[in-house]
Amino acid sequence: MLRDYQHANPEWRTILLRYFNPIGAHESGDIGEDPKGVPNNLLPYIQQKLFATPDIGCVAYNLGTGRGTTVLEMVSAFEKAYVQKIPVKMCPRRPGDSEQVYASTAKAEEELGWRAKYGIEEMCRDQWNWAKKNPYGYCGNAENKD
Repeated sequence: MLRDYQHANPEWRTILLRYFNPIGAHESGDIGEDPKGVPNNLLPYIQQKLFATPDIGCVAYNLGTGRGTTVLEMVSAFEKAYVQKIPVKMCPRRPGDSEQVYASTAKAEEELGWRAKYGIEEMCRDQWNWAKKNPYGYCGNAENKD
């Protein structure tokens, strides 16, 4: 949608940020890249790129550590953050599921000069700390939880 809007309005400059969000486990446990969310320290890099490149149009960048993370590594990192065991049920691969999925972060590094500073354990710890402080998410209270 943003690509179409930018195409119809060429004066707009748009940067799309992509990161991998795992949705299931496989027997091998492979899911691909670290699904760390978009860090706050990325904004200056994006602004610099947008203002320095007036004809940027609409461009996408993959974000992450550049290192694959298995589902089992992710579970282990969350167990450390939560300080409790997480129940896991291993299921067979579904038809059409990929063995491994990776996304290159080289473009974000080369064009924005941005690299992830932290790994999966820090991401899980920070997510758990945020969730404990914000049990109803961004809306802030039980009345607005929908």
